[in-house]
Amino acid sequence: MFITLIIYGIILLKRKLKPKIFNTILVIILISLIFEIYKFLSFDRTAIVGVESIQWNDKIYVRTNGIYHEGETIAESEDRNWDINCVIGDNTHTFIVARSFLNQYLYVDKDYTISTSGEISIVSERNAIEPIYDIELCNALEKIPNTCVDTITYTFKNSYADTEMLYVGYNDCPIPTKFWGHITKINNQWVYIEKISKQFDVNVECNIINEEYVSILEKYFN
Repeated sequence: MFITLIIYGIILLKRKLKPKIFNTILVIILISLIFEIYKFLSFDRTAIVGVESIQWNDKIYVRTNGIYHEGETIAESEDRNWDINCVIGDNTHTFIVARSFLNQYLYVDKDYTISTSGEISIVSERNAIEPIYDIELCNALEKIPNTCVDTITYTFKNSYADTEMLYVGYNDCPIPTKFWGHITKINNQWVYIEKISKQFDVNVECNIINEEYVSILEKYFN
């Protein structure tokens, strides 16, 4: 059906265009068609997707958690039920995403050790479009928990909506994998909360952030 439509389109073009213009367009169409056929025939369909692991590219990947942003499809499963997508910012494919019609899961190379401490190198809000690599912000988040100047108590109607939930990655990890805490502004003061026990109608002790870090926070967060 697709080939038939292409042929029909070419016939219509030939009737309407001068021979020289038609020949130029025909060459472009043929080159594009050959390229797409080559991509289809040579596309990597070697991934074996299991319940908790993936075998692909001479590696074994295992399920993990993190804040990630999907890139292009780089492979498919042998049974054609899963797309294997890259993770934006991870050129080594240490992390990959398996996506089917209904589900998607994050996987990591089983030989890669995810750091849970050290130098923060990447930051992301839970629903952010893209991560932040700003060294000044990373350094600030390392220091904020230990430099707060006072505490206040505040009742959140919806703590998820009323705070920024930040995730971080350490030591050049390609994606944020660890929950860092909440920040928000209360009565013109920025506060840090390590953890909130529930989402709705919750009374929380908030740590007032040192003024030294306010400008970098306001650069990225409202």
